[in-house]
Amino acid sequence: MQISIVIPTYKRPQLLSKCLKALQLQLLNKQEFEILVISDGPDQETRAAVSDFNRLLNIRYFGLPDKKGPAAARNLGWLNAKAAVVAFTDDDCRPDNRWLTAILAEVDPTRAQAFTGRVIVPRGQRPTDYELNTAGLETADFVTANCACTKLALFITGGFDERFSMAWREDSDLEFKLIFHNIDLKKVNQAMVVHPVRRARWGISLKEQKKTLFNALLYQKFPALYRAKIQSIMATCFILLHHSLFCCFFSRLIIKHIFNYGIRRDGLVNTHSLLHHKAIVPYQPFGGTCG
Repeated sequence: MQISIVIPTYKRPQLLSKCLKALQLQLLNKQEFEILVISDGPDQETRAAVSDFNRLLNIRYFGLPDKKGPAAARNLGWLNAKAAVVAFTDDDCRPDNRWLTAILAEVDPTRAQAFTGRVIVPRGQRPTDYELNTAGLETADFVTANCACTKLALFITGGFDERFSMAWREDSDLEFKLIFHNIDLKKVNQAMVVHPVRRARWGISLKEQKKTLFNALLYQKFPALYRAKIQSIMATCFILLHHSLFCCFFSRLIIKHIFNYGIRRDGLVNTHSLLHHKAIVPYQPFGGTCG
């Protein structure tokens, strides 16, 4: 047994089945890896879905007695893993068939090591805000949709902090603990996982707001790393959003101006009248007011 795969889930048997079907296609011999499916609470549907793969994969099912979040589910998984190397992915992911062989080509099971792979997020020509948010996984440094650790590294760090009771920042917390303990963290681009974007449910924005609690917890634990690796990215995203909204507003104003006043004979917009249009207000720094 070379590697164990831990997949947290909860009442999403159809998504889980697609993930397990992808794992059936791994190039690694099926006797060399095991799959541990951990349900975040009582879940007969998931147990039944796992049983469909009993003869196809080396797979085991575990269930938490109460809903505690994916961090707790992953801890239960890696603590019961038989292999010295543990890979993590999610029930809504599709690992590439070379995923496990790419990880094993880099790992030394006797050392404290961690790895992160490449995440691909397919999206349409006009992605929604939710799709763009999910697409951030492609550029993240370390995400549980596609990562692996030796058991030694997990014991040194203590695994996942179960205070992160929803799927947010628990992976960053583990990453920061790996950095704190000077454990090697390597990017393996050949280890690929596809992460399709699910349709956003009604009320998703309210759920997203709860994530700020876990931002605060992570900042409390690792203020310097949070400022360096997360806060700076969030600030950049905010500035880009601000400029995008301004450009959108200005473009609409130009179109409205052309519609109302037409175009000069030389084919140019009368910029003087545009800039003195009553809808234009002076730019104010953040926190300022517009007169």
